[in-house]
Amino acid sequence: MFEKITPEEAGFNSKDLINFINRINNAKLNTHGIIMMKGDNVFLETYYKPFDVNFNHRLYSETKSFVGVAIGLLEEEGKLNLDDPIIKYFPEYIDFEPHPYLANQTIKDMLLMKTSVKVPYWFFNEDNDRAHLYFHTQPTRPSGLIWEYDSDGSEVLSCLVEKLAGKTLLEYLKEKMFDDMGVFKNAQLLKVPGGYSWGDSGMICTLRDNAAFARLVMNYGVYNGKRYMNEQYLKTATSRLVDNTANYDDQNKHYGYGYQIWHLEDNISCFTGMGDQLAFMFKDYDVIVTIHSANQGNNFSRHYLYLLLKELVYGMSKTPLSENKKDYEELLTVCDSQIIKHLPIGVKTSLEEKINDVVFVCEPNENMNIEYFSLHFENDVGTFKYKNATGYKEIHFGRGYNLFEQFPEEGYSHLVGKEKTKGYFYKCANSGCWKDESKFEINVEIIDLYFGNLTIYLYFKDDCCLLKMVKNAENFFREYWGEALAFKK
Repeated sequence: MFEKITPEEAGFNSKDLINFINRINNAKLNTHGIIMMKGDNVFLETYYKPFDVNFNHRLYSETKSFVGVAIGLLEEEGKLNLDDPIIKYFPEYIDFEPHPYLANQTIKDMLLMKTSVKVPYWFFNEDNDRAHLYFHTQPTRPSGLIWEYDSDGSEVLSCLVEKLAGKTLLEYLKEKMFDDMGVFKNAQLLKVPGGYSWGDSGMICTLRDNAAFARLVMNYGVYNGKRYMNEQYLKTATSRLVDNTANYDDQNKHYGYGYQIWHLEDNISCFTGMGDQLAFMFKDYDVIVTIHSANQGNNFSRHYLYLLLKELVYGMSKTPLSENKKDYEELLTVCDSQIIKHLPIGVKTSLEEKINDVVFVCEPNENMNIEYFSLHFENDVGTFKYKNATGYKEIHFGRGYNLFEQFPEEGYSHLVGKEKTKGYFYKCANSGCWKDESKFEINVEIIDLYFGNLTIYLYFKDDCCLLKMVKNAENFFREYWGEALAFKK
């Protein structure tokens, strides 16, 4: 597994792969790594520095597909039946007469996301036990009626796995498959308050681990010639079992859903996670493409990647192509030279000297609560200095490159989602530039167990500056969203 071959051996042109990489870069996608496999062999593998082959990357909602597979393993062991009502396994939470909609909701309904419950956003809810919150949310419709994305239902299924297996979701999968497969050696799984694993979002592993799991699923339970689970379950799990065209706004997800696995057109299956954590399984072509990214806030990136990959895979040759040493060496050079995206050097403006180290005092701004700020420029490094509700801070940024540091806000979640962690600071990559003669922009990319981005805009005119902050992050940067009008001190 993971032996390297040339693209031509796999039926692809090296030039086409160079073009693929250039196109996603030109689209300003925030890519971290790509693996393309034909059979068990790798014909393209590239990482965007500082990411590398050993980096353990958050998968976000791809984690749900691991839960779906674990449910199948438990069914094989006879520990559950997919037609069992879910409340059968959680009597400790059913201290009331359950609504018939909930009472009749089966494990299969939950695998298919045809559930009866729409849970309030758990990050903002006082109930920190997500299973308790799920079962105590009033059902709105019969289960099995309509598909609607249900992340909380996936978390409850993960809790079910851990109850029946007597160990964490990751421990169970390692025991049943991964340890013997030789993968997920350094993987980890975040937790939610209360002790259960974060089964709908918390898996962290390498890009190769992700590709190995996709290979296992696409081979219907076989990896390196050895069977690890039931073939029929995975054939069913990756099928189009329900239609989801009416209830999802992501165009490339309009083709159907299986057991916590997306079914796309033309016999393509996919694991997907926030920010474009992706594993595409082109079954008819025996091709797998896994991608790790941080495209939070980009509404077109996932479908764009899918279209590019369809074009690439559908155009492949069924037989090996003639080798082209020059093109292949160029591809290797391209793959080795990738870095994560950053802002350009930007334009030159006389305003820089005029506002360098000038303090701007903010009018009242409710969410950000920024009291004052300034910009300091020195050669190719800049500093955004400010004071907010938690004190004085500095964000350093590169000009024409990323500067790596820790983001100065303390106490975001670490190993347990939602819980604040004293003394913990997220790693980040920052760049800044003048976009025009009076507008400066700073981009902050969080690179940690959590991913997200923050863009800081500063618009200058006379003695005035408008500070605007936009964040794309699941449950942090909350105090970095809004705008404030400021004037020279």
